[in-house]
Amino acid sequence: MVFKRKFIQDPRDTINFIKTIIHGRSGYSPAMNDILKEMEKEPIQKLMIVRTPLSKVLNAALNVLTLGRISKNTNYDTLFHLAVYITTAKGVYSLEKNEVITMMKDPKLPPKSETMNVPIMYPITTATLLNNTHEYMGDRFLVYDPKDCNCQNFISSVLKANHLDTSDNIKFVLQNVETIFKGITRFATFGRKLTDIASRIDIIRQGGDLHFKTTGGAPSRGNGLTDVELVRLLKGDHKFVGKVYMKDELPDTLEKNKWYIINMQNSYDGDGTHWVCFKTPLRKEPMIYFDPLIGGDPPLEVLEHAKKSGVVFKMMEVENVNSTACGWFCVACILSDKGAGSPLVHFKRFISHFSKDTERNDLILHNLLLRLGAI
Repeated sequence: MVFKRKFIQDPRDTINFIKTIIHGRSGYSPAMNDILKEMEKEPIQKLMIVRTPLSKVLNAALNVLTLGRISKNTNYDTLFHLAVYITTAKGVYSLEKNEVITMMKDPKLPPKSETMNVPIMYPITTATLLNNTHEYMGDRFLVYDPKDCNCQNFISSVLKANHLDTSDNIKFVLQNVETIFKGITRFATFGRKLTDIASRIDIIRQGGDLHFKTTGGAPSRGNGLTDVELVRLLKGDHKFVGKVYMKDELPDTLEKNKWYIINMQNSYDGDGTHWVCFKTPLRKEPMIYFDPLIGGDPPLEVLEHAKKSGVVFKMMEVENVNSTACGWFCVACILSDKGAGSPLVHFKRFISHFSKDTERNDLILHNLLLRLGAI
């Protein structure tokens, strides 16, 4: 992916942004700030610890990287990732620490996860919860270290800082990381550097404007979009539902006359593969479905919602196999749904822009995005 920031407002913005990349964030990410604006002042109704086992593949990879020391140093059958789920009147939100502190609305419980409820004994908001944790952890609050500033250290600090800790929930959260990393300080140092780099990438990923990369008209492998970026690009467009989904996370009830973007991978299988989009009908007209790469039938998760209305799709492939612009194709499709005529007319007009020679279509898409004001 190519991420650039336009320094066009104030020279001080440039200096501050560069300092942030070099030294790390002094606060939360833009995406997390958006969530906090929505819910941080709402009283917490329920707090639940979620403990998710790392995949066998990742456990095996850790053992390979540490020459088997991880398995020798611990009696645990597996290693866990920790998070807390916060319920308020605004919804359910996950809070966790990866390379940075992150929050997500309406998270789906990963397979094989174990949970423990934390009784709320007094009124508390998410803002207070985080402020208390920040004060308790100090400089370690925003920093990630696989050995002593990791997900479990963060969650245990959330509990202790807010007097929500018990011997049972602390035991549920903590694994003896000192023992796990005994004799493998090189790996801990490597992990520390790796997550530090990842946090800098997150700063670039969530800051600034997005650009579409072209390479002399040929398909580029540098145009992938994340869920956060897709939402940012379509923010304010009333036709877009305002959120993207993995295909297994589609809600049972969909809003009418709205565009949805889904990833063709299930949430428990990985971080995503390919973006497609569809529009729900307002009345009895068919659902519109667009897969830029493959064309053809929608997945069963979408067909389930199109039983009554039917579905319209194009067999024509518009995205080249060497392109990574599926997200951008979906953005352009949604933004093209405007003007005179029905959504189906708009969709057919959008498809008509593209060539059967798919190698030309990234450049055609770039020019269309320019006209639509997306880049």
